[in-house]
Amino acid sequence: MGRRVSFFVLCVGLVVATGLFGAPLGFSLPVRWAFATVLMGVILVAAWKAGLHLIRTRAGADGKALAAAASLISPVALFSLMPGFGPPEFADHDHNAFRYVILFVDAVAIFSGTMILQDVLQASGDTLYGRLGFSLIAAATPLYLVWAALLLEFHRAALAGNTWASGPWNNWLMSFSDILLFFGGLLTYLATALFALSLRRAQLLGTGACVAFLSVSLVLALCLIFRGVDFPDPSVVFAQGYGIPGWIAGIPAAPWLIPCTFGLILLRRIGRDPQRSPYAP
Repeated sequence: MGRRVSFFVLCVGLVVATGLFGAPLGFSLPVRWAFATVLMGVILVAAWKAGLHLIRTRAGADGKALAAAASLISPVALFSLMPGFGPPEFADHDHNAFRYVILFVDAVAIFSGTMILQDVLQASGDTLYGRLGFSLIAAATPLYLVWAALLLEFHRAALAGNTWASGPWNNWLMSFSDILLFFGGLLTYLATALFALSLRRAQLLGTGACVAFLSVSLVLALCLIFRGVDFPDPSVVFAQGYGIPGWIAGIPAAPWLIPCTFGLILLRRIGRDPQRSPYAP
């Protein structure tokens, strides 16, 4: 399988993993693990063939770019472990506990990937926007980690039959977690806008693509701001219609899709010409 075909398969695999994760299909355990095994296997093989195998022989900026690409792609790749989960209100406590473990790991992966990415961007010619972007990710990551840990404990407590999980603490916990998720998502969108500028300054992104990433990041950030701090009830949102953009922007994993795309760009640039470094200063 050639590098171009492998890259295409990787992109399709990530889209399918995201779609299956978001769809409330209620698969049985054997079917879920069959989907997860196949999807994760396809994504790993395709990513390796598309260029990640070069990490064994590349050093310097190339090696860092490949490490950043792997970290930034991995959160979406991990969605393949949750086919049919759908929104949290659809899944049971057992599934949701697993969900927040994965999302906790995803937040760490985004932090690691953007930390390495800023080094790549500095080596390629940008010394400002990448650092600013990473500073916002560094501020957002603890918010995501506390949010995921709180909700993980909530669902573990519910599984154990603890009464506080259905009492007054429930409302407080959900309101507090909404605040953490709001600011985590907002900071991440602003960070991706800065990283788009940094990639353009380092000549790793064309002007048109930079404008597209910048626009999407800022529009989603505005949608989130207009929606407000509280995560709305989906039934109310879809009945109103106008609140759908803010609801989509606030989906926990939505802000990580843009960094994943940055990871794909890094991987593609090396995979396109493995004999020549695109990340030299």
